[in-house]
Order: sequence, then C-alpha cells, then structure tokens
Amino acid sequence: MHPSTSRDFHGVTEGGPPHNQAASLVLKRLPPRCTTAVLMQVLDAICPGKYDYIHLPLDHQTHKNMSLAFLNFSDHEAALAAFA
Repeated sequence: MHPSTSRDFHGVTEGGPPHNQAASLVLKRLPPRCTTAVLMQVLDAICPGKYDYIHLPLDHQTHKNMSLAFLNFSDHEAALAAFA
C-alpha cells in the first residue's frame, strides 16, 4: 500500500472524518497536562450534552495523560461537530 493511501477500518477511514454513522472518536496528540475536566469544558462548548463517555488514559509514573482520549457521542452529527 502506498504511504499516502488511506486505509479503511470498518467504515472509518484513517486520517479522515468519521464515516457512516460513527459516533466515537479517538483524539490524539493532546497536551500531556490536559485533564478530563478541561476536555469536558471544551466538549461542552462545542456540543453540550451530546457525549456520554470520555476515557483519558493516564501514565501512572508521570501522572500525565498519554496524549490521547477516547470519546463517544450520542449520535453521528455530534461526533461530526466535535471533529470539525
């Protein structure tokens, strides 16, 4: 596969916007000091009440996040709004 070719994983194209009816996102490259509370404030400003799950994995040695977060939204449109 050519490096610039996007790959398809069950209807979600890597490197592109959510497709079909995807309602989950993985945020990457978050600042290491970003907290769940800060992430919730940002999401509340973009799409209040439209998400139902946030997982921000922590490195227990550094007590900082691992620069990614898993989010689930109530519907596809809310996921698109957060992605834009």
